[in-house]
Parts: sequence; structure tokens; C-alpha cells
Amino acid sequence: MSSCRSPIAPGPLEVLLKLGNAQMQTDGYQSEEVHRWFQQARDAALALDQQDEAAEAGIRMSQFLHGNCRHRDVLEIGNGILRGQTDRLRPETLVHVWLTMGATSYSVGDFRSALVCSQRAMELDGETNCTHRAPWGGADPAIVSRDCVEMASRVLGHLDRSSSVSKECLAIAMDRGHPFSIVWASVCRVVALAGFGLYAEAVACADHAIAICEKHGFNTRIGNVLYHRGPSLFELGDEDGGLADLQRGTAQWRERNGIFFLARNLTKLAEYQLRANQLEQARVNLGEAEHLAQTTEERDHIAEIIRVRGRAWQAEGHHKQARICFERAIERSREQGARLFELYAAQDLARLSTETGDGSEALQTLRSIVDWFPAALDVPVLAECRALLG
Repeated sequence: MSSCRSPIAPGPLEVLLKLGNAQMQTDGYQSEEVHRWFQQARDAALALDQQDEAAEAGIRMSQFLHGNCRHRDVLEIGNGILRGQTDRLRPETLVHVWLTMGATSYSVGDFRSALVCSQRAMELDGETNCTHRAPWGGADPAIVSRDCVEMASRVLGHLDRSSSVSKECLAIAMDRGHPFSIVWASVCRVVALAGFGLYAEAVACADHAIAICEKHGFNTRIGNVLYHRGPSLFELGDEDGGLADLQRGTAQWRERNGIFFLARNLTKLAEYQLRANQLEQARVNLGEAEHLAQTTEERDHIAEIIRVRGRAWQAEGHHKQARICFERAIERSREQGARLFELYAAQDLARLSTETGDGSEALQTLRSIVDWFPAALDVPVLAECRALLG
């Protein structure tokens, strides 16, 4: 595709875009200043009929909207760009559009579309080779697209794909040497490693990412790394350290990024607090997660919020309410094609039913979802479920 970048006054526009990108790396997606730089760049580009620059500024502005859970507005921007004169856009800009659509589709809980759009971005980037010089969210699009593919693949139940793409993601980032992208890729890899029970390796990867953040002042990313390191520490037996990371990471994420992904973070924190018998703290965090699910456009963790509410009911001895929640979580997961979330909910339902002495139907439900996964797939959650099935 040929480039149609206008030669008119590129300097001020590029300065505005670069200022916004630098501000995003240090201050996060909630920064009003980030939004202002990109809005000014978009207005200037439209006034000069510079379609590519206007689209690029709109994409970066949408990251601010995305960070405020205004996902419909983001999808409208993305669809508007794709309906327009795409022949006037640089290949890099098209990569950014598809990345925006992928990330936002994930946030609204449309995991299948998220995977399709993110894979499209990854393929286009392979042809274009954007690198961090044409960043999305401050990072190399090769890294961000693989992170989005990993997230969607994992939730959809394609765990081998999650592992392989996360490994590739970190390898590319390390080879290219862009610090912010290395941190982003490290988080992607930490999540995948934890899913396969490689907790010590996940902690080491997270430690390296935190060192990079501290060296370069990536304050907006430290909380994210801590949040993802916490579960692995917990699983290694350091319950206090794991909970401290989850709490500190969630607090720092809230401070830097506001409500974006906050329901997800609070839900995971609440689940581990329940495991540590911190029932009151879990109730508070889960209640806030439920409120966010009701008042924002973020839908990626609805099934998990419902499931963890069931865990809370079960911890309090309210088995009927717990069963209703687990069944609702299974139903919601199926609607979204979220096989991993369906597995979690079916596992909890089977455990509850075994505890109450009426487990036959629940075990059949669990067996049906376990049988969907490859028999050779060796991950902790499947091992636990297979043991439960006998």
C-alpha cells in the first residue's frame, strides 16, 4: 500500500503525537494531558485534510477513551476509520486501527472478535514492521498485538496458543531492546507462565520487568506487573507476599489508570482474599467490582465476577446462592465462548455439589468442558479438574 502522508506542516503534528505518547508511558491512560495532545493533533490534521494523521491521532485519543471504559466511542472511531479512505492511510496506521478494535473488543467481552482483529494487526505488522517508532499505547505494535492474541486465546481456551505467542512476544521485545515494550511483553509472558504452573519462572520474569520500570520511570506499569506477580507468589506458598502484591498492584493501577480493567483486578484480588480467609476484605473488593460491571461498558470479566461472588456465598455457607452464581457464570461464559472461564465455574460448581452430596450432574457438566480441552494439555486447573472427576 502506498503512503499518502501529506508534506504539509508535519513537524507540529508529529511533536503533538510524540508528546502524547511520552506522557502516556509515564502517566497512564487517565492523563487529561495525553488526551489534550492527541485531540489537538487530530483537529490540526483534519483542518489540513491529512487523513492519515487524523486517523492516527484519533486512534491514540481512543486509548484515553478506552482507559475510561468508553468502549462504544472507541469502536465508533475505529469503524469510522475503516469505513473511510483507507487507501490514504499508511500501513502502520492500519495496524493501529486493527489493534484498537482488538483491544476494545476484548474489553466488551467479544473475545472471538478480539482474536480476529488482533491476529489481523499482528499479520499486518509482520508485513510493515512498525516497531516502537510507530507505537500503540507507547509500545511496539508487534508486542501489543501478541499480548491481545494471548489474552483472547487464553480466555477462549486455546492455552497452547497463549503460551507460544507469549514466548514469541517476549523474544521479539528482548531482541528489539525497547524497554517499555519489554515490560509489556513480560506481563504477557508472566500470565501465560502462571497458567501452566511455572510460578517461579513467572516471578523471575516479573522481577526483571519491575527493575526496568524503576530504572526508566514507567510508574504506570509497575502496578500492572505487581498485580500479575502476586498470584504466582501466592501459589508458591508466599500468601502474604502474593496478597501484598495484588493489593499494591491494584492500588497503583487505580491511581494511574482509573477504572480501566479495575473490575478485573478487584475480582482477582477478592478471589485470593477468599482463599486466605480474608472474607470481609473480599466482600468489599468484590462489591466494587460488581458496581463497576453495572456502571461501565467493560464486560470482559463478567463471568468471573459472578463466579467469585459464588465463592463468597459458599465461604459464608450459603450453598443455594453459590450454586445459582456458578450456574450463571457457566451460562455467561458459554455466551462469550470463554472456555477457560467456563472451566473455572464448572470446577467450582462440581466442588460445591460434591460437598453438598449432589454432585452427579455437576460432574457431568465439568466432564463435558474438560473433554473439550486437548487430552495432552498439562496445566494445573485441568489437573485439578481431572482429579475431581476421578
